[in-house]
Amino acid sequence: STDAVAAKADVAKGSVYKHFPTKRDLFAAVFERVSAGVATKAAAAAANQSDILKAMIQGVEAFFLACAEPKVSQIMLRDGPGVLG
Repeated sequence: STDAVAAKADVAKGSVYKHFPTKRDLFAAVFERVSAGVATKAAAAAANQSDILKAMIQGVEAFFLACAEPKVSQIMLRDGPGVLG
C-alpha cells in the first residue's frame, strides 16, 4: 500500500504521490531499479571472459541466477508483465 511505502521510506504519503502519481508509476520505478541490478550482474559476469561465447554464457547464467531470487522473480517475471505489459 502507499501508506506502507511512505512509512518504510519515512516520508509523508503526499511525498510518495508527488513522485509517483499512481501505483503503476511506483512499480515501474521499482521494476527499473531491479532490472538494472540484474543487468549489472549479468554484465559483470560477462566482463570477466575474454572469449565472446563464454562471456555470453556467463552473462546469461548470471541473469538466470538473479531471476531465481524470489524478490527479483516476483517483480520481473510475475508482476512486471501483468502491470507494465
